[in-house]
Amino acid sequence: MNILFSTQSVGLKIFYHLLGEIERPLGITKVGFYVSQSMYYSRFVRRHSDLEAEYTVVKEWEIVEASRKLKPDLDKIRAYEKAIGNPTLWDAVICDRRIYLGKQCKVKQDYCPSFSHEQMLSILQVALETLERLLDQVKPDVVLSLDPVTLGDYLLYLFCEARNIPMLFFRTTKIGNYVELNEGVFGCSPHIYRAFQEYEKDNLSDQWTEQAEAYLERVREENVRYEGMVLIPSKRKRSKSRTSLVRSLIKGLRVEKEYLLKHRKDHCIRGIFVPFAYAKLISPLRARLHSWQYSRHYVLESQLGSIDFAFYPLQSEPEISSLIWGKSYMNHIEAIRNIGRSLPVGMKLLVKEHPRALGYRSSGYYKKLMEVPNVLMAHPDQEVRPIIRKSKMVISIATFVGFEAAIFQKPSIMLGGPRPFCILPDSMVRYVHSVNDLASEIADLLENYEYKERPLVNYIAATMKGSVAIDYFTTLLGKKGRHGDSGIGGFDEEIKKMASYTADRIVESLNATREMAYV
Repeated sequence: MNILFSTQSVGLKIFYHLLGEIERPLGITKVGFYVSQSMYYSRFVRRHSDLEAEYTVVKEWEIVEASRKLKPDLDKIRAYEKAIGNPTLWDAVICDRRIYLGKQCKVKQDYCPSFSHEQMLSILQVALETLERLLDQVKPDVVLSLDPVTLGDYLLYLFCEARNIPMLFFRTTKIGNYVELNEGVFGCSPHIYRAFQEYEKDNLSDQWTEQAEAYLERVREENVRYEGMVLIPSKRKRSKSRTSLVRSLIKGLRVEKEYLLKHRKDHCIRGIFVPFAYAKLISPLRARLHSWQYSRHYVLESQLGSIDFAFYPLQSEPEISSLIWGKSYMNHIEAIRNIGRSLPVGMKLLVKEHPRALGYRSSGYYKKLMEVPNVLMAHPDQEVRPIIRKSKMVISIATFVGFEAAIFQKPSIMLGGPRPFCILPDSMVRYVHSVNDLASEIADLLENYEYKERPLVNYIAATMKGSVAIDYFTTLLGKKGRHGDSGIGGFDEEIKKMASYTADRIVESLNATREMAYV
């Protein structure tokens, strides 16, 4: 068996160790990697020199550098688009925030593109040609990736669809700490859908439905959080050391030196000083300023019971939810205006900022939101679930809050690309394809809402059955400021669990692909 991995930054560490666990059991003979973020890669290779010695590696920063010397050939790009575009190749560019958005898009609203239109086309062309060669060289039976957030990830997805190669994406289900290998970018993975249909058809009860029922009970009674959930500022642990800021600055100087000497040409990396300044100074100050500016306008939890409102959670930008699943609603202000126009007369739309976006947006952004006549703002430090409980319905763009609405027996309208839980009955969760249908769909769902416990249990059970319980964000990726399970295993233990699940899913996916080929 041949295998190809597509990843960025610390995902390389996960896939490298995952390969070490599955290489022998699956009889893997040829391996390829598509990687991005040169600084992390160079440090990793210093510790694991066998990566380049034994495997084929394609580096995204070399693709971008090669594109600087190339004038795009539109006929060649159009030929690729005709062959693999679904229907356009622009989605691959849009999903990569470091190409499509501004240089500082990770720390503030920055919509001025890092590259010109012609430069984007040149990058696209070189990436297409390079990845086609990579696939021809490795001849993978399967491709593994994390969520498709780079140009290369998405192009590989399109190539694999055209060549009938299974491409599996690790995705957190946000149900506890379950992580699934999803077949495809949109909607519910076929293996989860098949399990859900079996539960629905045969009215099965097993260990998974029992766990699903217990999960629902815990969430409703204890306000249980999912693994990787961004903590609101008041819940985050404060550093106990008074010298932590100085230590961070010293470390940052070392990183900045390495960046200036070796990695300035990598568009993934923007140095350390600007991100450091925003993380430690600018964003916290802006968040406090916004809180002071709008404090008298915020709706508090104690006031929710007296308001007739629908709830809209803002999303952190730029993320996969807005760049891929909800690309038609990337302008949240216009989306909120359209939602506000579509609500029944007298109903308010309560908007709440995402914890990770505090200090990210400008003051004028919130001013424009409040100019919409029936829009109110919740205090950004409020918990989401009490808001859901007191709302009349939840309207969201490709976000897990839409599923939490179903858990708390509230009508849920989903905009943007369909999420896995859109397979729930449309009397509970309604996926709206067009904003022109929004008003009628809202009115219909409010009038005809019917909560159905069994499909909800079956969906959770199917998801648990088709996933693996690991701490992906906190243990494997090592992200800070996230919720994680106490007493969870270390990196090696989690990798072993991930590897066992991965091997089973690869075999299952390859068998399904072969069966389809015979149909």
